[in-house]
Amino acid sequence: MFKVADAAKATEAYKPYVALTIAIKYIMRLCRESSKNIYKEITGLGYLGLDVKTDYAARKIYLSLAGGENPVKLDTTGSDAVLAAAGTLKALSLMNCGASACAEIPMIDDLPPADEESVIAKIMAQVSPWLRPDTLCVPAGSAG
Repeated sequence: MFKVADAAKATEAYKPYVALTIAIKYIMRLCRESSKNIYKEITGLGYLGLDVKTDYAARKIYLSLAGGENPVKLDTTGSDAVLAAAGTLKALSLMNCGASACAEIPMIDDLPPADEESVIAKIMAQVSPWLRPDTLCVPAGSAG
């Protein structure tokens, strides 16, 4: 337990990091799954408020999160990028931060194994613009 000056504010400020953690744990699990299971999981993200469309003829999954204008188009070139895009969209949706992003995910029968550390680094880089350092909690009695 940490002591802070304003527990409600600190809890609220920490929520985006909880969302990021949930998304990263989800992707860490997916890194060990087969291509079929990865795509099944990704198409199931609609419960988060993501718009999910599958085009079986084109063998693509389209994911989008409607927040503001000018959605960020996430790279999906390679296994690492596919998983990072799914993790980023999950994190941004859970963060409820007004982000707008989309991804066009190619469905490849034998998706090569992903490098978990690379995927996590990509998610962190893609989500970091929505993590506001001014909302970090500062322990009670600390300068900052």
